[in-house]
Amino acid sequence: MRRFARFCSIRQLAPGSVDDEVVLSYRVHLDSVSSRDPDRGADDLLRTWNDLIADKPDVNLTSLTKVDRSRTYCLPWTDLPDALLAETLAYKSAIMAPEPFSSDARAKVRPATADQYERMIPRMATAALKGGATKDDISSLARLVSPGTLRRALTYFLQRNNDQFNQQTHDMAHLALGIAKHWAHLSEAEIAEIKKLAKTCTIKRQGMTKKNWASLQQFRDKAVIVKFLNFPEQLFNQARKSAANCRTAMMMQTAIAWAILIVAPIRIANLRSLDWSRHFKWSFSTKHPVMQLSLTAEEVKNKVDLNFQLSPELLAMIDLYMKEYQPLLCGEIDSTMLFPGREGQAKCDTVLRRQITDAIWDHMCIRVSPHQFRHLAGMLFLSKHPGSYEDVRRLLGHKSRQTTINFYAGLEATAAVDLYNDVVSSYRNVVKKA
Repeated sequence: MRRFARFCSIRQLAPGSVDDEVVLSYRVHLDSVSSRDPDRGADDLLRTWNDLIADKPDVNLTSLTKVDRSRTYCLPWTDLPDALLAETLAYKSAIMAPEPFSSDARAKVRPATADQYERMIPRMATAALKGGATKDDISSLARLVSPGTLRRALTYFLQRNNDQFNQQTHDMAHLALGIAKHWAHLSEAEIAEIKKLAKTCTIKRQGMTKKNWASLQQFRDKAVIVKFLNFPEQLFNQARKSAANCRTAMMMQTAIAWAILIVAPIRIANLRSLDWSRHFKWSFSTKHPVMQLSLTAEEVKNKVDLNFQLSPELLAMIDLYMKEYQPLLCGEIDSTMLFPGREGQAKCDTVLRRQITDAIWDHMCIRVSPHQFRHLAGMLFLSKHPGSYEDVRRLLGHKSRQTTINFYAGLEATAAVDLYNDVVSSYRNVVKKA
C-alpha cells in the first residue's frame, strides 16, 4: 500500500479517484520498475483495497474489479461422467499397487506421479469435449484414449499453445498410450495409431532448458556465488537475534532449506519430506561425530541411494532449529519433520518452493528455484573439475552418465570461452608492454 500511495501521490491522484484504470496503470508501473511479480503486486493491492471498503463501508472509495488472469479450462469432475471418475480412481489405485504376478505387470508408480495422472485425465477429457467430442466419447478411459477422441484432445491443446507442441501434449499423449496398452487393452491397430500420435507429440529436448540456463547466468560473478553459499548462515543468525516466534522460526526454516540444498541438491519432493529422526544418521568416525543426510532408493526418483555429509555448522543449525523453533510451527503436534505443515505433516511442495524462491529474491535479487540448485551444483563442480561427469552423475543421482553430459556440457563450453578470453588478454598485455 505504501508503494501504491507513492504512485498515486506523484500523479496527484486522490483515494476517491482510484478505479480499475488506475490499478491497470499501477500494474504497468510495477512491470517497468522490474518488480518481482507485477501481477501479484496488483492483486495484493486489489485485495487489500476491497477489504478496507468491506471493513469501512462509509469510506468514499470505489471497489476494484479482480482481473481474471487464469487460463483455466478444465471442467470439474461434477461436469464429467461419473463412470470416468470411478474408473480414474480405480486406475490410480492399480498403478500405485500393481499385481506382481500379472501377465501385464507394470512397475509401481510413485504417489506423486499417480496424483499427476489423476489431474491429467479430467484435463484430457475437457480438451476432448472442447475439441468436439461428446460426453459418450469420454464415458470411460478406453473411449477417452481411443485414437479419434485422443486426436481431438491433442488438437485442442495444440491450438491452445499457438500450434506448438509442448510438455503438456507430450505428457498427455504418452499417458494415453500407457492407458491404452496396460489398462484399456485396446486393439493392436488402435495402439499403433496412438503410438503415431505420441511420436508426433514427442519433444526432442537435449540438455538444459533456456529458463535453467538463464538462471545459471546469474552466477557468472564469483562474488555472487560466495554470497549465495554463505547467506543461509547469515539469515539463520539474523533470526536468532530476535525473539523466538513463528516469524523467526520461518526464517530459520528457510535458511536451513537453503543450506541443505547447497550441500545436498535434492529434489523438492525429497526436501519437503525430510524427517529428523529418519533421514539424518550418525556415521562412525574416530575423530569427531559425522552426520549424513540419507535417502533410500525407494524415496528417490531415479531409484538410487543418496548420502550427503553435513558440516558441523549446518548440523548445529538444524539441531537448534529442531529443539527450539520447529515446535513453534507445529503447535501442539509433536512432529519430527524439518519442514512441517499446519498438521505436522510434510509441508506442501508448492509452499516450500515459493518460500525458498521468494527468500532468495528478497535477499539477493536473483531468481533461483529449489530444483535449480541441482544445476548450480553441477556447474560449480565442473568449474573446478572439468570433465568429471561421473562424479556429477553420482552427486545428482542420475541414472545415465549421458544425461549428465547432455545437461552440463554446455557449461564447460562457457568456461572454455572464458579461459580463451584470458589467453587472448594475456597476449595483448605482452604486446602492450613491448
